[in-house]
Amino acid sequence: MSPNPLQRAEWPVPAVPVLGRRDGLWQACLTHLYAGATGCLWRLPAWPRRMMVRALACLAHKLDRRHVHVARDYIRTACPDLNESQVEQRVRRAFAHLIETTLDAEWRAARVAPERLRDYVSIEVSPQAQAVFASGRGLVFATAHCGDWEVAGTVMPWVAPQPLYVVSKPPNNRPLSLRAQALRERFGLRLVPRNGAMQYASAIVQGGGALALMLDQRPRRGGVEGLFFGRPALADRSAGVLLKRLRAPLVIAGAWRVGERRWKLVVDTVIEPSEYAGRDPLEVVARVNRELERLILHEPDQVFWLHDRYGVRRGAQPRAG
Repeated sequence: MSPNPLQRAEWPVPAVPVLGRRDGLWQACLTHLYAGATGCLWRLPAWPRRMMVRALACLAHKLDRRHVHVARDYIRTACPDLNESQVEQRVRRAFAHLIETTLDAEWRAARVAPERLRDYVSIEVSPQAQAVFASGRGLVFATAHCGDWEVAGTVMPWVAPQPLYVVSKPPNNRPLSLRAQALRERFGLRLVPRNGAMQYASAIVQGGGALALMLDQRPRRGGVEGLFFGRPALADRSAGVLLKRLRAPLVIAGAWRVGERRWKLVVDTVIEPSEYAGRDPLEVVARVNRELERLILHEPDQVFWLHDRYGVRRGAQPRAG
């Protein structure tokens, strides 16, 4: 069991503000409106809360044509056996899952003491991952936007002893980004900004820390092309770089909702640097992609299908229905 991360005095990298760009009175007002709306929703009993989430998801499905378009493409690629009615159902479910994940994070921040978080999460750690945790080595966590990625990040400091840094892209609203960072870091982790994260990576890993990466999104720059669900897509190369240059093991983890405000964290696969010594770094990317595909298909109704994985909005050919 990990020592209490709230009592940690030594961190490989000092705290870093992860800030949005837009500031001012209007952004502060929007943040208060967001906090009030989410607070009202998560306080509802389970049945009316689910009805409200479903209604909001249906509304988003009708209005947000841009994300609906890319979600259809992503789902058709990853789940080719679905018919069009099932695809649309899964798109609506993706909106609902995003709302549920947000509300659950707000509920945990308001009602769950950090030291009690494990009461709500069952934890399954493979012997290989336990050995890496016990070694005190710096490491890299790799996961995808599936299940409840927020609970995976907030419970991990209570599972692994390595100081945890999570790479995060802040919302553009600066007051909202400050609020989001404070809510997450109260559970014993620290955030580093997605833009420029690699400048902190060496100090974190070499200092015995853990860096958590969400690797299923299309990188804006510096990506390498690989196959994702059998289709060419740009992939983030940072995990391969860290494994090869810093000899940091990659640990695959994911958390899924298994009941009303109950989750399960699974930390199963460890990719050791020795497995890819002398081999092309693109082989690491291909291996990571396969692991991410496995996580995504574990619970397809708990996946953030809404981001443009294949660059459809940038001109890539969408998959035919």
